[in-house]
Amino acid sequence: MRSSISAALLLVVTGALFACKPAPEPEPVAEEEAAEDAAADTSGSLIEACTIKMASPEANEWTTYWDTSAAPSDGEGPSAAHSLYWGSQEEKAELARTSGAIPLTIRCTADGPPAIAISLSAYTSTEKEIPMSDGEYEVVGKTQGDLPPGLFMAAPVMFGERIFTVDRGTLDVDHFDSSGVRGRFSLSGTENGEGGESVEIEGSFDIPCRGGTMESACEGTRTER
Repeated sequence: MRSSISAALLLVVTGALFACKPAPEPEPVAEEEAAEDAAADTSGSLIEACTIKMASPEANEWTTYWDTSAAPSDGEGPSAAHSLYWGSQEEKAELARTSGAIPLTIRCTADGPPAIAISLSAYTSTEKEIPMSDGEYEVVGKTQGDLPPGLFMAAPVMFGERIFTVDRGTLDVDHFDSSGVRGRFSLSGTENGEGGESVEIEGSFDIPCRGGTMESACEGTRTER
């Protein structure tokens, strides 16, 4: 139940946060991915997607998984990545026409308990600012006016039923090609509301290109990363 509440809150707050540009929001946290949450069995077709470590407001760790046996039509897992680079030329043109040409969006979530949800998106950037290669980027949780190109916006971090606004952070991309994306992030923020506590999070991700809608140019296998 707490996971469903957190997912709903993430959708509402993220939609308001990214309303400055009519681009697709980071995808909502799915509710039916129990096979890929932190309690999943890592044997068989499951591979690690994200690891998340929280230092404050309390020490905690999560690992999420990617189901390599699932088809794109089976829906998103709790952790996913999307990129305009993974589309064909026709799909890129359609994304540009609908203001959905985002170089990179990353989402790491786990049902818990307690649930955790992190979403990063360079939704105002182009291929010039975010190339398909390794790189280091600044992460912000709010800006005065539009998000400057080259920066990633962090949606409010959902931790159980608590919401934290990111004040600053970094995203280090180690590997980014047509097969997927791998890297690390660190985030610092403050809990919403009077007297809110601080949050300190770091994590890593290794997420394959899913090959779903607007991602027909994905290459490589979905069984090894």
